[in-house]
Amino acid sequence: MKGLPKGFKSIGGIEAERIERARQVFFELFAGYGYRLLLPSSVQLFGPCWECLSGEVRSRIVSLGTPSGETGCLRPDLTLAAVSYLSSHYAPEERPLRVCYADRVYRIPSPPDNDVEYFQIGAELLGWESEGADIELLTLLLKTLDALDVKENFIVIGDVTILSSLLKEMPESSSLALREALTRRSFSSFREILDRAPIPESLRRPLEELPYLRGGAEVLERATKVLPKNCSTGSVRNLVEALAVSGFKDRVLVDLSIARELDYYSGPVFEVFCGSHGRPVGGGGRYDGLLSSFGVLGQAIGFSLNLDLLLYGDTSSISKPLTVMSWPGDLRPERAMKMAAELAACGVPVEMSWIDQRNRSIELARRRGYRWWTDLSDGSIFDLEKNTLIERADWSPEGGRT
Repeated sequence: MKGLPKGFKSIGGIEAERIERARQVFFELFAGYGYRLLLPSSVQLFGPCWECLSGEVRSRIVSLGTPSGETGCLRPDLTLAAVSYLSSHYAPEERPLRVCYADRVYRIPSPPDNDVEYFQIGAELLGWESEGADIELLTLLLKTLDALDVKENFIVIGDVTILSSLLKEMPESSSLALREALTRRSFSSFREILDRAPIPESLRRPLEELPYLRGGAEVLERATKVLPKNCSTGSVRNLVEALAVSGFKDRVLVDLSIARELDYYSGPVFEVFCGSHGRPVGGGGRYDGLLSSFGVLGQAIGFSLNLDLLLYGDTSSISKPLTVMSWPGDLRPERAMKMAAELAACGVPVEMSWIDQRNRSIELARRRGYRWWTDLSDGSIFDLEKNTLIERADWSPEGGRT
């Protein structure tokens, strides 16, 4: 079968290499802090997904029948898969649990998107009963953006309990409408609903001010003057201050109007932005309620990032490793492979070229975009950019003369 269904894709070449390098960088960083790799199933049961996901994601679930006759769906969310796995494979006394993942998720596209599948990277920390878990994961998230060389990145932190406290005394229809407007970031709709909703006078001003409680850390000072005493900004303040001490002060903003469609979020939440993207490239937060829906009591926090947006945005890049096209000349194949292994042992990736003609091999190396070409039989290195020969003894693996 030559074709693929609309919205699906096979990835190869440089794009595949960039994704794989990003995965390796991400896994190496998180493994250094005790996170274990998770490889979840691509197919999940439809019912649990429907119950736990937001209405927006529900409308985009790709359903299918399984060979056993169950109603399933292609994995629409990796956090859900991670929590499901951890809750069924580990006892409470084994927590805290740390996992990280990098895999595809599948959702029916909504304009302007066309892809059904895209890559996510993310991590979850379950069962740590302190603020340290939030700071740990946010710190590692920002380190990840640095490690992936994501330009102009920053995070925006809020707390969903603030909105929940303001809405709990309102009629359910008005409460849902206001939450939905903030979830869509439609502040004009939010104001229109406020104008016609039966809102207690004590809550009108705090709700009117809520969409404007956005910006730097100074927003928190203004919030204490506007919000009722039961709307604490302490969690957000602690995170902002801790991240500032860690050197991330200029990359952390506050938005107390951040909303989530479902109410299983239970505290600080955040969104990730980078470069010229006008919408978040990822996000996360505390989701103790989701954990309890799986019969597990305790704290949970996680995040996920859209790897496609991170890597292919205008300002995102990951450096390409040095690669040398290696031509055997008059060497026997086994001898040429031994010589190539010596280069590889120095940390220099090599691609063998078994073409008979020297010029054709050099032409192929240029077409592949390589900087270097080597004749293994005489040890010479050809700089394809400068069209000059370098003796092997004068060449360094870093990409130039010694």
